[in-house]
Amino acid sequence: MIDAIILALAPVFFVMLLGYAAGKLHIVENHHVDSLNILVMSFALPASLFVATASAPREEMFNLAPLFFILGTVMLAAFYGWYFFARWSGGASRSDASLQALTIAFPNLAGVGLPIAASVIGPSGTVPVALALAAGSIIVSPLSLIIVELDTRTTRTEHEDTGTGLSLMPVMRALWRAVTKPIVLGPALGILASLLELQIGPVPKACLSLIGNAGPGI
Repeated sequence: MIDAIILALAPVFFVMLLGYAAGKLHIVENHHVDSLNILVMSFALPASLFVATASAPREEMFNLAPLFFILGTVMLAAFYGWYFFARWSGGASRSDASLQALTIAFPNLAGVGLPIAASVIGPSGTVPVALALAAGSIIVSPLSLIIVELDTRTTRTEHEDTGTGLSLMPVMRALWRAVTKPIVLGPALGILASLLELQIGPVPKACLSLIGNAGPGI
């Protein structure tokens, strides 16, 4: 067990220290970080999560359905718990409270959970992580974006003293931006492909896996 834990955690901390050293020595400057994040969140991880979920048998997806709803419920409970705590105890604005709650309720499944699960469990470990990531991306992230959008619109309306109230359009725009992100579409389309028993084929799988394997390390 100790060997398994070391094998899972050592690469993660090694890469973190490598990144710290690269920044400290100015090998990688701060303005490069945004591009690296885009590479990971818009290309590498969506490809990896799509391959993992699309390759899973439909029976496995059905068996993991309770996990999706349990994780979604737990994330929502943590989100609302911290949101109201931050609002009542600290006097945080709705935007600040929702972003704090998102940080607490939605763990870093992509950057930490995925490499650890893959190291400890193997390739099959990416499927539960993908489901957890989909649960947070579909349930919690849109909720936080909607609260921020509504709070921003309310503040702007109060300053401008225009308008008669909030419309549904800002909510729909925030929801659309959340669910159309590649990090959400990747596992969602993979789950759909698995449920429909669609085969992605060896060539597309190899192409997506090539960039997907770079995600956790980057």
